[in-house]
Amino acid sequence: MIPGVKPAGIGIAVLMVAALGVASASTASAAPMKPTITGTTEVTVPTEFVTEAAGQGVVVSAIEPATALATSTSVAIQFPVTGPVGDGIIRHRGGLSFASENTGITIEIINPSLTWGTGPSPVKRAQVTFTNAINGNLVTFFDVRNIDMTGKAGKPEKHGRHGWKRTDTGTFAGDLFVVNNPIAVKAFNEVMDAEILTPGAAFGEISSTYSTTVYCKTKKLCQR
Repeated sequence: MIPGVKPAGIGIAVLMVAALGVASASTASAAPMKPTITGTTEVTVPTEFVTEAAGQGVVVSAIEPATALATSTSVAIQFPVTGPVGDGIIRHRGGLSFASENTGITIEIINPSLTWGTGPSPVKRAQVTFTNAINGNLVTFFDVRNIDMTGKAGKPEKHGRHGWKRTDTGTFAGDLFVVNNPIAVKAFNEVMDAEILTPGAAFGEISSTYSTTVYCKTKKLCQR
């Protein structure tokens, strides 16, 4: 699938909204709050990728609320986790912008999802899929390999006068590769009028830390 394009301009800013429900504290029978999900996923790429892209006339930048921090050896782009976490998916806000000075075109891909297959065996591969900022189509940009995942269920704690809560935590880490789709990558490079992506090439690393707090009416409902 070919990422959407639009004239160069200001990046789209996407605000992260906490998904909190409303619960009454006056009665134990009130509906519990929706889960609260927090965390950060970081994509780290060598500084050479950004400088080489700039040398070919393509400016790579983060779209809010994602942020970018550059050092002499790497660029770390952080995306806030917005959920859900688990069942083979982590959703985020923010995005990446590729602005070509050669063609005057900017490609914006936003709100990435980190997805993997679910099952009893260890996770071996995952994908990072973005949303096309122009038409809303999904664009798989990266594959993830050499994955290491952890998860820990929290213990029930009192929450307010009548409820309970439990906070589960997890981590995800792996090596990032450009998706092995020669047709899509070729189309991307042609729109940029630059050779900045190579199908299947190593791109960097990805790591994520996150927590999910669930709210329950009773201690038993919060136990796992």
